[in-house]
Amino acid sequence: MQYLSGLFDCQSSKEPKLDDMSSSRIELREHVQRLVDRAVESRGGRNRSRGALRHDRELDRGHPSLGLGRGDPRAQLGELLYRAARVRGIVPADPEGGLPYDALDRPFPSGGASGELELYVTVVRCEDLAPGVYHYDAAAHGLRRLGASEQDRRELLTAAWRATAGRVDPQVLITITSRFGRLSWKYSAIAYALTLKHVGVLYQTLYLVATAMGLAPCALGSGNADVAARAFGLDWATESSVGEFLIGSRPPDGHGPATAFANVVDAARS
Repeated sequence: MQYLSGLFDCQSSKEPKLDDMSSSRIELREHVQRLVDRAVESRGGRNRSRGALRHDRELDRGHPSLGLGRGDPRAQLGELLYRAARVRGIVPADPEGGLPYDALDRPFPSGGASGELELYVTVVRCEDLAPGVYHYDAAAHGLRRLGASEQDRRELLTAAWRATAGRVDPQVLITITSRFGRLSWKYSAIAYALTLKHVGVLYQTLYLVATAMGLAPCALGSGNADVAARAFGLDWATESSVGEFLIGSRPPDGHGPATAFANVVDAARS
């Protein structure tokens, strides 16, 4: 596996410390603040209300195409993950004080600060980021490339394409998984329902951040948990996919339904 340490470095007073684990370190510090300023200025300034962002988000629902192909796509993807899903801090366990486990501080709230959600990124086209399947290391803010087969990658993307009724050519797919044990020991029978609520909170955070950045977010209503477990190398009984989310650039006006994405899985099986 290739670990792209520091792939999505961002300027912040609380920026995670990254270990240089390979020679594939790519720095993006110089791009991030410029992208933030440009995005908020183009969309009405830094003080846009959440209501305005939700309105803009509605305009993206059902958009005809996605693609991280303009500006600095890799930095944009990194900024999105940083602002929506990184681990901002860890509160160490304190059994005597009533906290028997390490609690995670992330940009979105979760029951008990459990931090059970993980993000996996499947890339078709993102400039300067090779197509493949990656795990997002939320604590180190980096991507670790997984050894998923091309067939599994295609099947993940085909499931995403079908979830949009064939109207979107997937470019970057974010698959959200849940490590159930982080919740079930405490919340027992309501653990699965709670993790789905957390997925909804993360969806909203991704929507608001992506919209503020001028990107085109699109949550999906279905996926393929079996293929995801195989592609990510997971035991589905302990960690399984619970949500899917497409991200890309806002399409130019006038585009019709996407037609370029080939359903290679069905073609291979016919």
